[in-house]
Amino acid sequence: MLGKVTCRLVKPAETKSKTDWDHFTWNFSNLAEQQREDTLRVRHEGRSVRNESGIQARWDVFRNNNRIKERIGEVDTWRVALEQTVATIDLELKKIVSAKEAVEQAIETKVIDLDIVNEIMSIREQRRGNDFVDDEAQMELTKETCLLKETRNILEKKGQEAWHQIARLQEVRQHILRDLNEKIIALDIDRYLLDLSETSAEISFRPDPLRIPKGMMTPQAWEEQSRYNKVRADCELANSVKLREAMLLVIDQTYTDLKAQREVTDFAMRRRLHEILKKGAELYNQKEKILEESCKIEKEIQEMEDALQDKTKKIQLAETRLEQRTYRYGVELTRDDAQYGLSQELLQLRASSQALRRKIDDLKKGLNILVGFLQEVEQEIENKNEAKTIEQMAIDTRGRVVAAAQTLLTKTDRNIALSATVTVPEDFGKRRNGEIGRICANN
Repeated sequence: MLGKVTCRLVKPAETKSKTDWDHFTWNFSNLAEQQREDTLRVRHEGRSVRNESGIQARWDVFRNNNRIKERIGEVDTWRVALEQTVATIDLELKKIVSAKEAVEQAIETKVIDLDIVNEIMSIREQRRGNDFVDDEAQMELTKETCLLKETRNILEKKGQEAWHQIARLQEVRQHILRDLNEKIIALDIDRYLLDLSETSAEISFRPDPLRIPKGMMTPQAWEEQSRYNKVRADCELANSVKLREAMLLVIDQTYTDLKAQREVTDFAMRRRLHEILKKGAELYNQKEKILEESCKIEKEIQEMEDALQDKTKKIQLAETRLEQRTYRYGVELTRDDAQYGLSQELLQLRASSQALRRKIDDLKKGLNILVGFLQEVEQEIENKNEAKTIEQMAIDTRGRVVAAAQTLLTKTDRNIALSATVTVPEDFGKRRNGEIGRICANN
């Protein structure tokens, strides 16, 4: 028996020709070569990009570090300048405060002097009689009162100007301190950024680092603002030095003027006291002479009364003789020479008695007038003594006049203060000449 034969139907494969096979192989080899070349080109381009980006990044970091260093240098230069300005302002504030205190002390001295001068004028108003005169001392005291009021007003004006100048200096100082604080913070930030590197632990991605914060200004505006603060401070310092010099000069000038006026017033008061003493001595001398003359008059009156008494006895004698001769009788009752002589003697005695009585009355009248004048002289001497006491009291009160206040500085320190100038850093020497004037005019 024959075996069973099985078969499978298969789709016949497509056969390629040798030419097709060669063409396919060539194309595939070319495609592989092309892919390899493309990959090599991309790899070279990637390496180039990597190298260029690395170099660019390193250069960018280097340039930015230099920019940050330059910025740190600029800010630090302004920081040093502003710190020097703050130190100069602090020193000037101490000086102008000292000058202001000197002005206030001078004002207080003027007030005390004015009170004492008014007290002296009140004391001198206690004079009485003919001694209450508007003399030269009174006029000089009035002039000194007016001068004290005038100098007090001038010093008060300078004190107000100093107060406003101190306020402006403090305001400028606050602005500079704020600017200085901002610059110190900026320096700390820039120095911190300069110390950062790729290996620092503080670096990280930040949201929107390219944003522009509100209020950011340009470098030109930043420099203008810093320069404005510096120039304004220099302007205020110059004004302060000028005002301080004017204040010290006003103090010295008022001291000199008041000293000269005080010497004139003192001389007038001393001369007035000398005149009163001189007049008092003259009046006392006149009183002595009047008393002496009164004694002489009284003595003369007494002698004339004695003479009158003597004349009275003689008249009685003459009248008695004439009366007795009338008792003769007869032929003996004649007007002989004895009768004529006795009559003539009686008439002469009566005339001389009348003359003596008139002279005695005149002397008593003169004595009464002299005694009355003596009372006036004594009253005038009393007035002079009272005026002398008042003038002496005024001079003693005058001794309490406080000398015009000197400045709180010594002569050497005052001269240095008067010639003091504001130190300006050398790096600001190239400013425009009209810049300070423009800032001062704006202020």
